[in-house]
Amino acid sequence: MLSWSANLETLNQDEFSKEIIISQLCVLLKYANRFYERQFLNYKELSHNLLEQFNEQLSNYFESGQLKENGIPSIQHIADKLSVSKRYLSDTLKKETGKTSTEHMQLYLIDEAKNILLNPEKSISEVAYELGFEYPPYFSRLFKKKEGISPYAYREKYKMN
Repeated sequence: MLSWSANLETLNQDEFSKEIIISQLCVLLKYANRFYERQFLNYKELSHNLLEQFNEQLSNYFESGQLKENGIPSIQHIADKLSVSKRYLSDTLKKETGKTSTEHMQLYLIDEAKNILLNPEKSISEVAYELGFEYPPYFSRLFKKKEGISPYAYREKYKMN
């Protein structure tokens, strides 16, 4: 009885066999990628609907008080609620809007933060904790990255007189 490697060597009897197998695998992978990408072209209406459902799930999560109990929801949590995979959700949102599901989540949090920051009674740290951030410095960096100014500068700029 021949070993696996001996059988493999008999398959590669000429210098082109390995190259042909690799070429065939490349073609198969390209077809798989083509069919995966095609779903985004054929389902524009569904992908827009998925974006609306994603935003609705975030809104429901915030309004239900789960943010205080469980912290920031994971993308997997939202995907499960929408009955899609995490990857499909992120890829669909990226194709529809140019932003990943994580970026959408961050923008939603920043929008919520802007409203809360208008209340001068809460510190920046309290705002961060209220939004589910474990580390206020991370919240401040994210806010500045997305808005171009720090949370404190935002509060000062839009302070109610």
